[in-house]
Parts: sequence; C-alpha cells; structure tokens
Amino acid sequence: MNDPVWEFLDTLPGKSAALFDWDNALSGWDRYPLFRDHFLQLTKNHATAVDCPTDCGLGCPRKVVEHSESEIVAVCQEKEAGAIPLVRQQTFIYRLKQSAVNRAICGALDIQHREEPIPILSHTWRLGDFLPSSGTVFPVYLTLSEEKHDLTETVRELCLENPNPFVLLAPTRKLLSRNAERLMNQRAALFMALCEEVTFQEGGSLKRMRNESPFRKLFPDNHFAASTDPLPANIFRQCGDRWQIRFQGGESVPFERQKGVEYLTLLLAAPGRYFSVLDLYHGGALDEETRKALESSGLEVGDYQAAAEIRNELNRIDQEIENSRECSDLSRLEDLHENRELLLSQVKAMIGPGGKLRHANDPLRKPRDNVSKAVRRTLKNLKDARMTAFAEHLDSSLEFGGEMRYQPTESISWETKPVIG
Repeated sequence: MNDPVWEFLDTLPGKSAALFDWDNALSGWDRYPLFRDHFLQLTKNHATAVDCPTDCGLGCPRKVVEHSESEIVAVCQEKEAGAIPLVRQQTFIYRLKQSAVNRAICGALDIQHREEPIPILSHTWRLGDFLPSSGTVFPVYLTLSEEKHDLTETVRELCLENPNPFVLLAPTRKLLSRNAERLMNQRAALFMALCEEVTFQEGGSLKRMRNESPFRKLFPDNHFAASTDPLPANIFRQCGDRWQIRFQGGESVPFERQKGVEYLTLLLAAPGRYFSVLDLYHGGALDEETRKALESSGLEVGDYQAAAEIRNELNRIDQEIENSRECSDLSRLEDLHENRELLLSQVKAMIGPGGKLRHANDPLRKPRDNVSKAVRRTLKNLKDARMTAFAEHLDSSLEFGGEMRYQPTESISWETKPVIG
C-alpha cells in the first residue's frame, strides 16, 4: 500500500494546514505519528477554517469559532452537520518541513544532495544529481505543483533549462498531463512518482520500495548494468562547481570548491609522487623548463609582467603630471606624485643594479605557504563537514614542504576524473 501522504500533498495548498486537517487526512496511516514528528513544522499562524470531515457532498470548509479559551468549535456554515469541538493545538498551522523531506528523498534514491529552489517555479527544487559510475550527470528536481497546468508549466521550464535528460519527481502521477509527458519524452527525461518509489520508515527516513534502480529508464537496456554499478569506494572528483567525495565505500558527499581541494585532487591522482609546490600552486601547468627557471631564480611567473606593467603605469603618470602642470591643477599634481612614489618603491623592491629583477631569498616560500595553508584549511573544513575519518587519513598521509606528496600506508586508488555535465 502506498503512503497516503503523497496523495494528500498533491492537493494541499501551500503544503501547510491546520493540525486538524493533517490528522483528519492521515490519522488512519500507521506511520503518521512518525511523519508528523519528523516532517511537520509548527508555524506561528492559527487556522480560521478547517476542512469538513462530513461526507455531505458540499465540500465547504468549516469556520473555526472560539467561544472561550477552552471552547473552540468548527462550525458548518451550511448547517448540514453539528459543530465539531476542537482543542487549541488542532487550530495551529503546520507546514511541511521541506528541507527534511528533500534530504530524505536524496538518501533513499542515492541522489547527491545539493538542494536549491528554482526561483521562477513555485514549490520546485533541484534536489541534486544522480551520478552513475559512467560519469554522466542527471539533474534531479522535485515539484509539489497543485494543478495540472502548474506541473505542465514546470516541465516546460525545465525542458528549456536542460538540453540533456533530467529527472522530475512529484508526489503522484495525477497531475501529469499528456502534454507534459510529450515534452519530457522529447528530452528523454524521466518522471517519477514518489508514491511508487519510496516509503517512510522508522528513524525519520525514507527507503526505496523496489530493488531495481528507479533510474533504469534513463539508460538503454544494454547500457544500464554497466552504468549503475556501485560507485568506486574512493572518489575525489569535480562535479560541476562542486567536488564529490567518498572514502572507503562510505557516503558520497558534495563539497564546495576550494583551492585546497584542487591541490588535493592532483596529489590523490598520483599516490607516492612528489609534486613541487610550484606545480601545485600553478595548477600543474608549468613545463619543466619554466619550473626549473623559477626555482633557480626565485621569481614568480607574474613578476616579469608586473614589472613591465609598473613601468607602463609610470610613463602614463609622468604624462598626466605634465598635463596637470600646464593646467595648474595643484591638487591633481599632488595625487599623481604620491602615486608615482608608491610605484617607484615597488620597482626598487623588484629591480636591482643594471635593471635586473631581484631574486627572492626563498623562491618557494610564497607557493609553499599558500599551498600548505589551503590544504590544511580544507582538512579542517572536511572535519567540520563530518568527514573526520577522511581528514585524519589525509593528515597522516600527506607530506608538506617544498615538495609535497600523498603517501598512504596502504595502497589506495582514487577516482579523480571530472564528471562530464
């Protein structure tokens, strides 16, 4: 039997209602207390009307009338039935705790959670991405539309937004029109009714109702088995503007882009290999000749260009000084002279006798400090994101200094190839 909450949500305006209405619609469901405790949130609002439980055929709401603090009733305004006594709590408005529902859906369906609302579409969210091991990204959306035309408009907008296949979840199929189905078929997109795929369970989570993957229809039959093999046990790869991280077969976790993450990607891709911090600092893009020249000279890649830019700026300021003198613009002259002195001090710091660029005392100091700080900051952020075991593994496996390497005590392989999409 499907959980009745999905059908109720299909018709619930604003996904909020008086507790009386939630109770009336779902009290016969054995998991309703579990759902109420984990997925409903009390608001500051009180109901002025509640749904009528009387089967009179009119379907009109009952007005909430408060005679006293202890005497509250729901009155049938058509006088078809007697008043229903209420307690104060039944008039409180409870809304769906959307973020909790979204996380539970992602957990049950193996969706990489990266929730964000769709501004132009009401009650629609991008939950995250389905990432089969083939590396393709399938965006996954949830909509809680209230009318057929709303769902059709949502499908139309998502088809315009996504040139490639995507997945759209909704509570049931009741609002899915033929026009919406046609649009999704043109995109090879997948519509999934949650009432057919997941069920609520103890602990405030959802579980999948079927053993086979609900995303099977995204793939040709001869491709599906290979595409939906379990993810590699160890993943550290870029997925769009985020990184996907998985350690020792644990949960796949999205992680924000950081410089330290970029450095770690290079290190994890080649366990045991030493990397000059210059290579890491410049994204592994230096050729051998340039790297050796920088290590021996103590100059940054940008120093040559910076010196030339300063010279050009000094020539421009000298010309402006001459123009300001002709115009007797004394305040402008004063500003220009201050700027000129500042630039001259920078040139003196960079250029030695004979017009040669000065050598730094330690050519690796700046790259070494920046790379080290960025990596250690990422290790801290990993711990804050409750990936403590992975952070501790990195902490014990990384060697810092002018050359860095990732050297785990046991052989470990990482999937670091960026995800396409």
